[in-house]
Amino acid sequence: MDQVNGEPAAVAAITTHHPPLPMLIRDRPLDWFALIEFQLTIRKITKPVEKFAAIVNSLPVDVQANLADIFRKISELPDPFQTVKDRLCQSFVRSEFDLCNEIINHPPLGSDKPSVLLDKMIMFLPEGETQGHLFRTHFLNRLPASIRQHLLHQKFATLRDMAIFADSLFDMDKSNHVSAATIPVHPRSPSPHRRATRSPSPAPRRRAATPWRKPRQPYVEGSDYCYYHYTFGPKATKCQTPCKFNSKN
Repeated sequence: MDQVNGEPAAVAAITTHHPPLPMLIRDRPLDWFALIEFQLTIRKITKPVEKFAAIVNSLPVDVQANLADIFRKISELPDPFQTVKDRLCQSFVRSEFDLCNEIINHPPLGSDKPSVLLDKMIMFLPEGETQGHLFRTHFLNRLPASIRQHLLHQKFATLRDMAIFADSLFDMDKSNHVSAATIPVHPRSPSPHRRATRSPSPAPRRRAATPWRKPRQPYVEGSDYCYYHYTFGPKATKCQTPCKFNSKN
């Protein structure tokens, strides 16, 4: 594209002598174009073809490919910048239903500050919608209960003022958690009163001593027989000397 509407020098100067513009924000093309047009005004880039040339490098390659038909007939277009703007807004602008669902299903606070959470949720406000009571409620529901309770009992001029105050509560709560984590934890020792009233531990049980048994005598006093024959007679299976028992008896 050596010549664009007869102004090749202007296009070359725009693309080489100015810092690049912010890359396309796919979810918020209207907001992106508002930012782009503001920066183009500061740079005194006002002609349609110059504005078109300025934003081309801010578009991802896949988006540029979708604009190939516009590039091919750019010399025939009265306002190529507006043509690209209309095409991108038509392709990427989300419906109000989708945007409202993003707010309703937005994740909770996490590690971000409340003011950062508010900025993220505001991005999904449909055009023309205000930060009313419903939006405020969705924002509060994503804050920790310890912070939310403080905010509910106070009045703020704007939701931004509420978020900034919530930031201070968030920082204070975070520092309290850090302080609690650094305090060494020692095992609790019983109080003197508990030590005094504690019942003594029972003495260890001892095994009862086995009663002493008198060993059996091999014979019975006053008898000529041994203990076994004296006790069991001929049914005895043992015999100890001296024993005069005779099996024929």
